[in-house]
Amino acid sequence: MTEYMPLLHWYTRCDQRDEITLENKCISMADIREDKRFLSGVVEGFYGRPWTTEQRLDLFSRMARWNLNTYLYAPKDDDKHRACWRDPYLLEEADQLSQLIRQSSDRGVEFVYAIAPGLDITFSSERDVAALKQKLNQLVSLGCHSFAILFDDIERELCDDDARRFPSFAHSQVALTNQMYEYLGHPKVFMFCPTEYCASRAQPSVRDSPYLQHIGESLHPDIEFMWTGPKVISKTISITSITELSAVIRRRPLIWDNLHANDYDTRRLFLGPYTGRPASLLPLIRGMLTNPNCEYSLNHIAIHTLALWVRCRSASHSLMDVEPAGGVELAEGLESVGTPEDTTLVTFEPSEALEIALREWIVEFHVSTRKSLQQQLPADKSAVTQKSSSGNQVTTPKGPSPFSLDDLRLLVDFFYLPFQHGAMACTLLEEFIWLKGNAPGHGTMQCDPGERSGEVAQWLERAKQFRCLCTAVSDMYGRLTSIPNRLILYDLYHYVWDAKEMTSLLNSYLSWLEAGGSEVSPEREPFVRQGGIVADMQRLLPQMSSCEELFSHHTTPPHSPSSLIYTIRPYTIEDKGSLYETCLKTANCGDDATTLYPSNPELPGDRFVGPYCTLSSELSFVLEDSEGVCGYVLGVLDSQKFYERLKKEWLPLVHSKYPPESCKTMNRTEQDMLKQVMNPESSLLLHKDYPSHIRIDLLKRSQAQGVSTRMINIVLSTLKARGSCGVYLELNSCNKKDLQLYIKLGFTVLSNDTLGRDPYTLVLVRQL
Repeated sequence: MTEYMPLLHWYTRCDQRDEITLENKCISMADIREDKRFLSGVVEGFYGRPWTTEQRLDLFSRMARWNLNTYLYAPKDDDKHRACWRDPYLLEEADQLSQLIRQSSDRGVEFVYAIAPGLDITFSSERDVAALKQKLNQLVSLGCHSFAILFDDIERELCDDDARRFPSFAHSQVALTNQMYEYLGHPKVFMFCPTEYCASRAQPSVRDSPYLQHIGESLHPDIEFMWTGPKVISKTISITSITELSAVIRRRPLIWDNLHANDYDTRRLFLGPYTGRPASLLPLIRGMLTNPNCEYSLNHIAIHTLALWVRCRSASHSLMDVEPAGGVELAEGLESVGTPEDTTLVTFEPSEALEIALREWIVEFHVSTRKSLQQQLPADKSAVTQKSSSGNQVTTPKGPSPFSLDDLRLLVDFFYLPFQHGAMACTLLEEFIWLKGNAPGHGTMQCDPGERSGEVAQWLERAKQFRCLCTAVSDMYGRLTSIPNRLILYDLYHYVWDAKEMTSLLNSYLSWLEAGGSEVSPEREPFVRQGGIVADMQRLLPQMSSCEELFSHHTTPPHSPSSLIYTIRPYTIEDKGSLYETCLKTANCGDDATTLYPSNPELPGDRFVGPYCTLSSELSFVLEDSEGVCGYVLGVLDSQKFYERLKKEWLPLVHSKYPPESCKTMNRTEQDMLKQVMNPESSLLLHKDYPSHIRIDLLKRSQAQGVSTRMINIVLSTLKARGSCGVYLELNSCNKKDLQLYIKLGFTVLSNDTLGRDPYTLVLVRQL
């Protein structure tokens, strides 16, 4: 027999035997032929805030509708499940658990209570063993009939007392687990999660692990063995790997699947379909439980597509054949919207399953907060309500088009799976890499269309398509903020905000390249998965020389969801008046200074805007919203040369604009500002380590929306791309709010004593 013959064929050939031998291991065919119920469903096993009782009840209803039969209660942040496992549940807590157990049973879902004593249990302690029995007795009294003991994510060393009693860590765990199984009277479902719960944690390997070998030999054969696959988060789970494991543990494993888990990275979310597990695995395992995203309302696709995958079991079990390599087939009618009761999958195709789940989930976006979750929010007065085909009330906002199925597809593509982005997200990354690496030289973009080379025309066309995709992300975000289902919105909001902010940043950087900027920093591989699509977009921008990310600060979205869209673009000569007006309205420590400059309202602009727009326009960026210009950020690459040019080219213009006799009609504030205009301060000591400097001003309406961070990021990116090693900025000492922002962005305050500056102006610096 071939060493790793697919088990589907292997089981068929061995079907008439009492036992078979694989890799010198005997496996009982009675277990293989036993018609145990296939366990399928959900593990609530993540680190972070546990789901609420209302969410769990809603989950049970979904599972019943999708023919999933098992729920494993194992939230790591329930102290009495793990950290304080000895403590009994209080009366209110026990009532909630009892309700969950009863409601799950009413819906045909097996409630499995998991306890994780491995952090501090002494296996040889009669007191600890008695405490574990007492805790399980409490759950039995609440109506629970199925249990799990988990020994994942713990240290492997035995304490001195246990080391004298047990030959190994495996012996202690197996002895306790078997004892609890016997004590509870052989529960119909009893699960065991080992410390070596995936191939990467098996020492030295799956087939040679003494730990796994002892479990296979000594763990009661009716106890389910839990396994996550080759790794903690497995890209694929193959027949070969399950064949090898089954031979060692002498049973079919129960898969605890972390494919959609996101508790290890708060910037990532996984909305892609169940994939990487061929349907031909189904007869070879005892069950499949998914441990999905922490955000309950965002798990529709993860759980629904798992349910569709599980429904392949009957067909796979009867056909006993390996999934064809060339693709899959769907039964007639599968393309229509509906629940698994309406469909029968012969074989499984993730993209088809995803489309089914999307068409069902999109309806929920337009349903006011689900009644089953007991949270009613004020109705949107600008919306109309109608009945859906299923009888639910569907709210459609008036005005702009509602969140659509195409919006949802785009959203899923940006938050797909741990090891891959969706198609549109990949297109965005790949197109930006091409545009950045093939940007034409300075001045070639501004020539007449008929004079452009083929390369320039191609670049501009691809840039146009890239901007269309950025606009689609922005529009999707705007429509998302108006959906009636606020629970989904609040769970999605900060993820989509990040994606929208980063696409806007990439778009702004592209505009700078189009205006004549050039990329001079070395290329780095962008497809690193940590941080997801947002981090991958960040890595496309110029990086720090220390290999740290330039944009390490995490932009915080507004506390209340907002559909406001801001655009950052390069400065044009037509913007000068708007920038002067913005400068005036922020010149009083961020407040309106119109009354302080009644006779000469352009004085603040001549000090803080004019020189930059005239002498460094290529590093000047404008912020716009639906009302027009609402802010700017101005940069200078070489401050020393800038001030030399300012004296030669800018000050003569200022002298002619403000002759000496004009001072007689100025008030004191205007006179002080004119002195600053005529005598700009510059420090050679500062320019040595921080040759560049920037200035940013925003109108009140655009503050507190996270755009200041975005604007600073884009100007720092362009300065870094042009070779700057450091930057400084000046800030009025009374502006405490902005000071905290700059400190978060990596700036530090220099002593005024060193620079000889006035005590009311702070100088902040940062290396690039």
